[in-house]
Amino acid sequence: MPFSSLSEFWRNVVTLASGTLAAQLLVLASAPALARLYTPAEFGVWGIYLAVVITLTVVINGGYEIAIMLPKRDKDAHQLVKLCILIATGAAVLVALFIGIWGPWVFQKNEVPELIDWRLLLPLSLWLEGIYQPLYQQLNRLKRYRTLSLSKWIKAIFQVGISLWLGFAGYDWEGLLGGYVAGQISGTGWLIWKYAMIARKEKWSWKMQLTSLHRRSQQYRDFPTYGVLSAWLNTASKQLPFFLLPGLVAQGKIALGHFQQTQKLLSLPVSMVGMAMGSVFYEQAAKALAEGEAQLAQLTRKTARASFLLGIGPTLLVMAFGQELFAFVLGEEWRTAGYYAQWLMPWMFMSFITLPLSYLVDIRRKLGVYLLFNLQFFICQLLILWLGGKFFYLEADQLIIIYGLGGFLWVTAQFLYFLFLGLFFGGTKK
Repeated sequence: MPFSSLSEFWRNVVTLASGTLAAQLLVLASAPALARLYTPAEFGVWGIYLAVVITLTVVINGGYEIAIMLPKRDKDAHQLVKLCILIATGAAVLVALFIGIWGPWVFQKNEVPELIDWRLLLPLSLWLEGIYQPLYQQLNRLKRYRTLSLSKWIKAIFQVGISLWLGFAGYDWEGLLGGYVAGQISGTGWLIWKYAMIARKEKWSWKMQLTSLHRRSQQYRDFPTYGVLSAWLNTASKQLPFFLLPGLVAQGKIALGHFQQTQKLLSLPVSMVGMAMGSVFYEQAAKALAEGEAQLAQLTRKTARASFLLGIGPTLLVMAFGQELFAFVLGEEWRTAGYYAQWLMPWMFMSFITLPLSYLVDIRRKLGVYLLFNLQFFICQLLILWLGGKFFYLEADQLIIIYGLGGFLWVTAQFLYFLFLGLFFGGTKK
């Protein structure tokens, strides 16, 4: 089917996903080499660093980056971009102060002394993400899908290239860290350059007018009030193994290395297609709701059906042959990661088909209900890992399997709620 004959939705998805696809294929192609250059324990340490960044990134903009799609005028959305950058800068400074003073004690207490010497890279990573997120949302609003696509590609080239180079040079887990930070700098730098050109053309001011920014912050105050805590609980729930396993089970870092590799490879479809579909769905769903409930319901059904059909084949393949696939691609040393993949794949599949529809929470402004969902999920996953390791003395493999099953059940309930918002919910009240 020619590209021009596709619907606008799928043209935008293909454009946005193409860069993500190229980037993730590069990550996938490099996985066998990286798996032989770095040990599972080294991947485990890097995974802990990454978990800290991912968990704090959710709150670095105060949740206002999600609201960027909602103002009627692009100029007003630019005000939110400035607000996000201002909040991210302040938050990064506070993190730098905290981690500079108490970081050594925190990392020693949590059995990861390897992070102590590199702790000041954490606020840098957070600040870069705090700039990247609002720029990404605003460029998505402006339908600059090619620019966003290229940002993913640039990040992947630098991350993979630097990680391979440092690995061949004999570095330990620091090689993975160096590649990650290099990818952040390059990808964020690209978006800054492209957005600055647009802002100059549109004559959008970069002056931080506190009165105007305060007005915008009050207009969308339900996002930091409900949305940011909800998103943090959701993200933190998915990173809990990295924070708890080192202190709960023997050889926790090795298990985390396998878990990190599993998580990275299984999330490829989510990063590659699911996030692209979600970005396009958010932009089109906001317009569809303005046209009427029938249009939003039609878009919801189409998106859910397409996500299911795209994800079911790979899901069944990994569940059937996960260990063999991981051992063949990464090496026999990583067979345990394939075992984890077989158990975690149902959760990843439901996450894939749920992700695009999750933006219905923002469109419907049902952030309070979503907060309760995520609070329950966080508490359940925390109890599974803590009680299982502390009182039932379960091994790492058993904890990860039960943790994955809990995630699958929760995201299934979440999916049903999103369907309700898209198909049957008739109002737009908070």
